Amino acid sequence: MAAPIVNVASPLGSPVPAILPHAVSVSLPTWQDNVDYEEGAQRVLDVMKTGYPRFFIHKNIQKLAAICEQKFGTAGEKAMVFPSDAFAKACRDFLTRMDPSASRPARIVQFYICPGDAAPVATYSVPSCDLHIVLYHEQTQRAYAKAFWQHTGTGISSRQAEYCLRLLEKKPDPTSTSRTTQSFELTNGTTPKSPIRCKNRHYYSRSISAADMAEDLAEKLSAEETSYLEERYGRNLPAVAAKEAKETLRKRIAGVLVGERSNCCWKRSEATSASAQSIRGVPNITEDDVFLFPGGMCAIWHAHQLLLKTLGNRKSVCWGFPYVDTLKILEKWGPGCYFFGNGNEFDELEALLEDLQSKSSPNSKEPPILALFCECTSNPLLQTPDLRRLRALADKYGFAIVVDETIGNYANVEVLPYGDIVCSSLTKVFSGETNVMGGGLILNPQGRHYSKLRPTLVSFYEDVYWDEDAIFLERNSRDFTTRVYAINQNAEAVCDLLYSHSLEALEHKAATTNGFHDKTHYATAENTKTNGTTPYPNGHAASPSATDTSPPSSPASSPSFPAISRPIVIKKLYYPKWITTSLYDSLKTPQGGYGGLFSVTFTTPVAARAFFDALGCEKGPSLGTNFTLACPFVILAHYTELDWVKQFGIDPNLVRVSVGLEKRGTLLKWIRVALEAAENAVLASENCGGGGWPGSEAKEHA
Repeated sequence: MAAPIVNVASPLGSPVPAILPHAVSVSLPTWQDNVDYEEGAQRVLDVMKTGYPRFFIHKNIQKLAAICEQKFGTAGEKAMVFPSDAFAKACRDFLTRMDPSASRPARIVQFYICPGDAAPVATYSVPSCDLHIVLYHEQTQRAYAKAFWQHTGTGISSRQAEYCLRLLEKKPDPTSTSRTTQSFELTNGTTPKSPIRCKNRHYYSRSISAADMAEDLAEKLSAEETSYLEERYGRNLPAVAAKEAKETLRKRIAGVLVGERSNCCWKRSEATSASAQSIRGVPNITEDDVFLFPGGMCAIWHAHQLLLKTLGNRKSVCWGFPYVDTLKILEKWGPGCYFFGNGNEFDELEALLEDLQSKSSPNSKEPPILALFCECTSNPLLQTPDLRRLRALADKYGFAIVVDETIGNYANVEVLPYGDIVCSSLTKVFSGETNVMGGGLILNPQGRHYSKLRPTLVSFYEDVYWDEDAIFLERNSRDFTTRVYAINQNAEAVCDLLYSHSLEALEHKAATTNGFHDKTHYATAENTKTNGTTPYPNGHAASPSATDTSPPSSPASSPSFPAISRPIVIKKLYYPKWITTSLYDSLKTPQGGYGGLFSVTFTTPVAARAFFDALGCEKGPSLGTNFTLACPFVILAHYTELDWVKQFGIDPNLVRVSVGLEKRGTLLKWIRVALEAAENAVLASENCGGGGWPGSEAKEHA
């Protein structure tokens, strides 16, 4: 008897995985959970223990902010905590820009926490903590403050907040022993009110309640246990080795690390050993061209700030449909951007460049635009930009190119030769574990703007990446390439199976098979050989049975269609093997594959919902995890603009799946079970005379 299918999805609102105190994903296991999350339903918000750190403020940070509000705030003020003065000032400036007529402008307080005579909490390389707090008016500026936190990723790390809380616990009276400097004199006031509940989860954080405080003792005990387990069995470096960990990370990202190891036998000499020739495809690159940030969006925000400081205050181009916050950064900082959402509008782009150049002075050497930002591959459509053609335009007109390689990653694609700056979210597959945030920025030493960009970046760059986060990221990334290659193979097997069940594959087969051009009657001849009847009472095309255990055929060969008729539920698969394939293949490394991320759309909304709900994997935001993780991405990222995203080919019912390292048999069983559930749901819906679940049309156009 076959082993039962195990559904591993964590309970609603719990960290993913459920035991992690610094998890960067949260479980939203059903389609309705995701919709209710966006709607601000109390049943979801009340059980949310964590969330993606830029969207959900971690409990440690909430507790630290509450202390800062009590210590420094006046009535109606809330606190947002940053690791540097520059970040706090950027936040204050953003609030001023967004709310120029504010009667109570935001202000900054510096809070320096020193261990003093208290026993050391841990042997960190930074024993004290220097916090920079933005105090803003909750009623009028809360949405703007949260937007800054979300877009820029510059907020304090949950581990840094945890460290600060432990320092404060050691002090009998933190008010009297911590030094404070303020932008201007405070006035006495009452404790600020509890946070406002907000409908959109981007602006949501749980207030600290009595129930939360009651959990503190258990949390403290489990924190020590978790720390022991992670450090003992996770083979972390000692905390004093943070400097070496960061150097190792920068070498690893630059592709020049010698003697890379994936086991516990790390030696300090590895971080300072002689560098090899980079695998990045660019000569003379070193770890000095790599800069670490608290997160991927922080790296992208810094890339844009760097270009504005270096090349002038001009608009950029956003090429292709990007991750939501990249576009927001380009729109909300500097003079704005030109958005080419399909990523193939070369005639329009060249016309724009020519028009802008014609309007500049004849002797001007300034480029018509600041830079072009793109992703390789894009999220969520997995499209690959034509980097060679874009590079030619950049060389002709003088603008810079910034490539986000998070999804493609350097083990699979070689993009640095075409970009002046390459950014990546190290939180994703580079880490693999969902227990740490991180971001990287690489300057191309062969780029035409390198001689200006690097000294400018060095002049304002601050290493605020929290030491303990760097230690976890270094540990997690030791086997980065090994994991990527294994995930590549798993994802391709899963996608082959899904493709063989897709309308796209069926249409391709019908178009290339003599006599079967009508997809609604495809495979009739094959089926009538078996039973002599027409198997399409509802006009459905025949789909391979979801329970068929035969291996899926590749797109180069024809999918097999058994005699039993099933409705086609998969409309299209977005995966580099079938999306802009020639462009992707031109960038693929010798050992690279098509990556671990894909998106899938469905023939009906009811099929999308049933498929997602029946998937046995973990479900929540983020990607690149060592375990499979799925989400209805468009619902989570664009819920308030579903009609707008449709014009760029974004289906509101799209499901995005990040494939992990599970056994391939388990992965394929999960997919088959989900396919069968989707097929059954479509049949049941049609038998009831419906085309989807109640209210689906209204939600789709919300």
